[in-house]
Amino acid sequence: MVPTKVFANGAACGRVYEIRCVGAVNAFPHPCKGTRRVTVTVANQCGGDCDTFTVSADAFDVIAKREAGRVRIAYKR
Repeated sequence: MVPTKVFANGAACGRVYEIRCVGAVNAFPHPCKGTRRVTVTVANQCGGDCDTFTVSADAFDVIAKREAGRVRIAYKR
């Protein structure tokens, strides 16, 4: 799921984004797995006024330590 502004009333559905972890959003130390990147496909938007990408556990595991829960990301199409 992606933020409403990225989803663009459904225009982003099916788009592919490359995401990478760029840092922590909480007190978890060093959550990123180096500069690893993962490619994800947009399937839905998150509800309300969110500003997050929600990815599968497998995708998250590629870029960050699961125990971190949430991380800052950079993304591009």
